[in-house]
Amino acid sequence: MVSQGSSVPSWRALIPVAYLAQVVAGAYDDFEHRVAAAAAEPRSKQDRVCAYILEEAPQEFRRREIERALPEVSQATIRLVLNELRDDGRITPHGGGAAARWRRISGT
Repeated sequence: MVSQGSSVPSWRALIPVAYLAQVVAGAYDDFEHRVAAAAAEPRSKQDRVCAYILEEAPQEFRRREIERALPEVSQATIRLVLNELRDDGRITPHGGGAAARWRRISGT
């Protein structure tokens, strides 16, 4: 995309580069935030799942959302914490299976 007689690329050729740089910068910011959070509070994976559910997740959420937010935590650990919070009366399931939605119980 270099104009004839010029070694400077056309501005149209730079748009994908700028977009890519923006995507990479956003991913790096997210990564940096996760590393800082993990270093600041060394907690068990179960504690991190519990904290995410009770403090960061929306009032109603799906297990998939937790898996996306905490990719380093296994599905088994997430299910364990969901079941513990359910047994403690802090969350309640709506529906069943992979499509189940979970809801925090107010006042917990």
